[in-house]
Amino acid sequence: MPLLTPKSKSRGKPLKKLGVLKRRCKTSSQPSGFTLIEIIVTILLLGIVATFGGFLLVNAVRSYTFAQDNAHLSQKAQVAMTRVMRELSRIQDGKATSTSPNSIEVTTCDDPAMTMNFERNGNELQLNGVALTDSVTSFNVTSNGNKPPYTIELVLTGENGANLPFKTSITPESCS
Repeated sequence: MPLLTPKSKSRGKPLKKLGVLKRRCKTSSQPSGFTLIEIIVTILLLGIVATFGGFLLVNAVRSYTFAQDNAHLSQKAQVAMTRVMRELSRIQDGKATSTSPNSIEVTTCDDPAMTMNFERNGNELQLNGVALTDSVTSFNVTSNGNKPPYTIELVLTGENGANLPFKTSITPESCS
């Protein structure tokens, strides 16, 4: 069998078709990579996902600060209500007088010469002029003709504008 060269033909067929030369170049007529439209669509989708993620994050932070403000406000109200209840639990019979809906003056069993005045002054609840708490919207002590039981109502307003009402009733102990 004669030696074939790339230019020669065997039985009239080119060498490529005979399988003798099977070299292929790695060059392709198709460009590789992303098109501009694919990149733009990807950026738009990432922007939409980031926008929704940002809204969720902002709402989570707002909820956290709202809960934190309300917890702080509840603690302030609890301290003030505890002090008012403690003083009202030790008053002498008939020694509680309400000078207005926002104040009450009491004489305690511990020191009959001393009177205690709880009143709302502006946005503060004060005991003898000293602030117990701030952010007070309303403070009321009611009873049936200045006789026990006494109902104490305290409403505080938080920085977020939420009103938190607190209410309790107390019947004083007798001074024995």
